[in-house]
Amino acid sequence: MDFEDILYRCTLELGGAEKYISQLLKKLLEFEYFHRIHFKEQALLELEQHNKTTIGTISPQTLKSFPFSKGVMLCGEPGCGKSKLALTVSKFSGFEYSATNCISFFKSDLGASERAMFDSFHTDNKSIKILIIENIDILFGNGKATTNRMSSVSNYLVRSNRLDTVINISISTAKQREQVFEIMTKSLPINKEIHSDLIKNVVFQAHGFSASDLQNLCLQAFFEFNKRLNGDDSNKTRPNHLEIEDFLKALTTVKPSTLGEYTTKIPKVFFSDIYGLNTAINDLMSSVVRPLKNIDKYENIGIEPPRGILIHGPPGVGKSMLSYAITNELKINSIFVDSTDLRSMVVGQSEKAIQRLFEKARSTSPCLLVFDHFEMLARCRNHYSTSEGGSNRIVTSLLTVTDKVDDIDPALIRPGRIDVAIKLDLPDKISRISILEGVLKKIPNQISKQYLEAVAEKTQGWNGSELFNICQLAAMVSLRNDPDLSKI
Repeated sequence: MDFEDILYRCTLELGGAEKYISQLLKKLLEFEYFHRIHFKEQALLELEQHNKTTIGTISPQTLKSFPFSKGVMLCGEPGCGKSKLALTVSKFSGFEYSATNCISFFKSDLGASERAMFDSFHTDNKSIKILIIENIDILFGNGKATTNRMSSVSNYLVRSNRLDTVINISISTAKQREQVFEIMTKSLPINKEIHSDLIKNVVFQAHGFSASDLQNLCLQAFFEFNKRLNGDDSNKTRPNHLEIEDFLKALTTVKPSTLGEYTTKIPKVFFSDIYGLNTAINDLMSSVVRPLKNIDKYENIGIEPPRGILIHGPPGVGKSMLSYAITNELKINSIFVDSTDLRSMVVGQSEKAIQRLFEKARSTSPCLLVFDHFEMLARCRNHYSTSEGGSNRIVTSLLTVTDKVDDIDPALIRPGRIDVAIKLDLPDKISRISILEGVLKKIPNQISKQYLEAVAEKTQGWNGSELFNICQLAAMVSLRNDPDLSKI
């Protein structure tokens, strides 16, 4: 088996997986060698007697007494390319191979399931046979196998002399996605002059996309191209190629499938839609937005973006609005969580929920995790207790929004964990005027500047939500008094 040649041919079909292909090929070389030792004993003995064949100081006959690996476990998120990787490497390896899904082993007749499994594993031992088993967690819940639920696979299967090698497949970097996307778009009608720029622009916005997500993105982009091709506007020139706009439109509907249950509908709020919080916005721009948008520049001078940010202040001052705005400004994946949903009275369940949440965020990085009511997860130790002592155990690194900062464990609010703390106070008079003016921009009105100043004077101690509400109530009262009114 020519390692370099097979590696090259596999990488032409599989982008972003060179490391995993190499690991799998090395394992196949190991299988091939031990197969010769165990099942071609006579030939090796003759060779040993003729040429004194040894591996270092260990002869093949001695190696025969050692047990050897029976297979490899490929695991990873759905759509990352486990089956494709196994099939491609097997195809180019030159060995006989077959693929089956564990569902096919389930039969209604007594003993038929066992017979089906026996037939799949049966071999004459004259040559290596690769057996690819998909969704092995169905058979061996808590050859070569694939699964997207590694935690459900029994430890009796994943151990020495069985499936002792586990390869975790992940398409997590922009370079990997770029290689995958380049291979997928080769067959699409894209102008060669813009092909390279198109790939970079799309991949830059496709954070956390798996191989299947990128495939779906290409399909949706082709549908957008087809809409333009069959458009009713006869004055426009008929398009011949897919454009960047087709992919950008597709990106509005195609999202990372790994987020799944954590997908949240985020209001379209930007910093320009938030009034009276200029200082907080500037702090967020300098500590979050600019470092993430220009991460290479910051790394070159040895600066790392903050690991966590705490936004705290009284209710209604705009903490959640700022979180929405950060997500929309950065255009990255985001998960919004109410901390109360993660708490459980069952011992260990809260930690598992948090661990799973962070695993999802890492698999779709860069990802913004926003925790509302953070004090419910990380209260000061021994300050609040449940039957499970949950608050003393659930202390981890989180990105947070809270109005009870004094209840949070001080061990979290330090460099390396939550690096930046931004406090939002109740708006002063100038901020209240700014908020009122901002809200009234969307409401036709004839209110003078002097009147707004008088309102701001009388609303001392009000938060942003209350100021927004008073504008809405004023519009409703005016419309109730005069249904034909066009301005308040």
